[in-house]
Amino acid sequence: MREVEIKFRGKPIEDYGDTKWFYGNAVINYEDKLAYIEAVGQGFVLVEWETVGQFTGFTDLYSNESYEGDIVEYGGWFYIIKWDEEETGFYMHDKNNYEDDHLRMIDISVGEIMDNIYDNQNLIK
Repeated sequence: MREVEIKFRGKPIEDYGDTKWFYGNAVINYEDKLAYIEAVGQGFVLVEWETVGQFTGFTDLYSNESYEGDIVEYGGWFYIIKWDEEETGFYMHDKNNYEDDHLRMIDISVGEIMDNIYDNQNLIK
C-alpha cells in the first residue's frame, strides 16, 4: 500500500501579491466554515472556505498534483475531481455532476489537469 501525503490548498482571503494559492497542512472548522492553510514563512493563512480542496494522492500525465476541484481533460472530455462521501474516495464527475463508474482517479495519470473550478469555470460549461 502506498503512503499518501495529506495536504490541502486554498485561495487566500487577503492579497498576497503573486501568490494565488497556498498549499500545505490545514486547520478546518466545519461548524464556522473557516479554514487556514499553513504556509511556509506566513504561518496559518485564512483561505476562502469554498476553495479548500484536499490532495487526492494522484498526479496527472505531467506529474501535476491533483486536488479536489481540479478540472481534468481525459479522452477529449472535461471532468471535475470531487469527493464522494458514499464511496469515501475521489472521483471524476462530468459537468452535469454524473460520476463515470468506469473512470476512477487512477485514470488521471493519463489525463491532464487544465485548471480548477474556482479560476476557470468556463472549461466545464
